[in-house]
Amino acid sequence: MKNESRHIRKRLERYDGLFYRNSVLFYGMALPFVVVACNTVKNGAALSIAMFMATIPAVLISSLFLEKLPLWSRAVFNSMVAMAFVVGSYYVVSPISAEIFDSLGMYLPMMAINTIMLTLCERYTAQKPGRAVRAAIRYSFGFGAVAMLVSAIREYLGNGTLWGIALPIPIKLYGLVTSFGGFILLAFLAVISKSIWNRVIARAERREASAGEDLPDEEPEAPVGEGSPA
Repeated sequence: MKNESRHIRKRLERYDGLFYRNSVLFYGMALPFVVVACNTVKNGAALSIAMFMATIPAVLISSLFLEKLPLWSRAVFNSMVAMAFVVGSYYVVSPISAEIFDSLGMYLPMMAINTIMLTLCERYTAQKPGRAVRAAIRYSFGFGAVAMLVSAIREYLGNGTLWGIALPIPIKLYGLVTSFGGFILLAFLAVISKSIWNRVIARAERREASAGEDLPDEEPEAPVGEGSPA
């Protein structure tokens, strides 16, 4: 059973940071961005774009050059690289809303020091660039998926709108728009996510165990030299 579980989890590693062991729900990375700032879909979209533009190039550059730098300077270097791309994201994010920068406040420039980027830069130092970029894409998508889901739930249930468009809703839960409401919602989503993956893994283990029991028993091969003519 342990070997089967290890085999299943190894196959799931390709989704690490995305669906399986999500960067936010499992690892708890970049929590302030989701808890505080992701209370409207526009904010969630803007932060997701900034995460992509800051994390993927920084992780790629880190995999190529970071090993040559002294350990104490790596976090500074990674943050400076990410900040350059965060500044570039301003031009991509600005069409979303005229008030988007006021709405996000300090959380957009803080993307230059987000924990997802800093962790991946260290983890994939001197690794193959392709592997580093794939991990950065998975973790960025994982953040974006959670950010957009949390933003949509909080905006609709808290304000009765989606992307600023009013929608019918019987009752508004104003507390969801607050940071406390965002933290509680994120906790519920983390529990749900963990429960789903535990069931998926358990079901896959049972399926592989039953498939192994159905296999016909093979006769052991005779040692080399036995049964051969003299």
